[in-house]
Amino acid sequence: MAHADFKDTDRFIEELKPKEVVLVHGAPTEMTNLNRELTKKYRKHIRAGTFRCSMPRNLQPIEMTFPHSNTARVVGSEAKRIRVVEQQHSSVVDMNAVVVSRDSSTKIMAAKDVGKFTDLSCAEVEQILHVPFHCTFESLCSALRQIFDKVVMLEEDRVVKVDGDVTINWCPERFAIELKWMSSSMRDMLADSIVALAMELQMSHVRPPPEEEEEEEKVASWLDSVRTIFEGMFGSDALSFNKKENMFTVKLSSSLKLMATIKNDGDDRSCILSVDSSNEEGASKGDDYTDMLLQLRVKLERLCRVSFPLKFV
Repeated sequence: MAHADFKDTDRFIEELKPKEVVLVHGAPTEMTNLNRELTKKYRKHIRAGTFRCSMPRNLQPIEMTFPHSNTARVVGSEAKRIRVVEQQHSSVVDMNAVVVSRDSSTKIMAAKDVGKFTDLSCAEVEQILHVPFHCTFESLCSALRQIFDKVVMLEEDRVVKVDGDVTINWCPERFAIELKWMSSSMRDMLADSIVALAMELQMSHVRPPPEEEEEEEKVASWLDSVRTIFEGMFGSDALSFNKKENMFTVKLSSSLKLMATIKNDGDDRSCILSVDSSNEEGASKGDDYTDMLLQLRVKLERLCRVSFPLKFV
């Protein structure tokens, strides 16, 4: 309201009953007097939080809150389910429903009831995504089990299901994995996280040499990669290598040793892990290294590309 004195402004506020009054565009002295008088008159409302009068400087930001409430009616099978829960004297009710707002009416209903209470219809979208993947399927399953609670291998060959929602099919002939799921906000995020994990797994793998090498050079390169992993986890001082038996030995404690036998049979390369305890005390400490052995297995699997298959016994 512009070009008004105190009486006009006061009458305007009384009729409109606003919760926020901002004084701008006026002489500083007159605005200060007006702010003081309004604050004095509406002191009770200010204390109750139902009125506020402010006089900001030029370019000074102010914040206003306008609370809004809306009422929605629960209908259909969802309403029946909530009644049953309330009869069990439960203070918390979980809902998996659809909110439909039309005109001035808002209703909450189960997705299957949308066609009964509105002229709308529901449809499901099946998503199928192909992702290039050059690692082994075993390494992917191992990484999935470290992150997700429910990773189930299906009866079909090379198919796994994650959290009961996303199915992963390995397609080695195309060097890819196929993800399939019924679209929803949660399942879409789950699929995105699986794709990110697969890409990260490939980035962390050691790539095979681009040029053909002699067999002895290939074996030496592979053994060096394994040695690097052991030295990174246990240190070079605790590590020894028996060239005759092709076996790495790691001294975990005074009574506990980790042995990794490297086998090379043409293109079939495998790593057999075993723990040797010299007494019962060492055997009881073996459980303390379970997590470390799992980490070692995952890191060794990262060596596995097309030309470097690994087996664990």
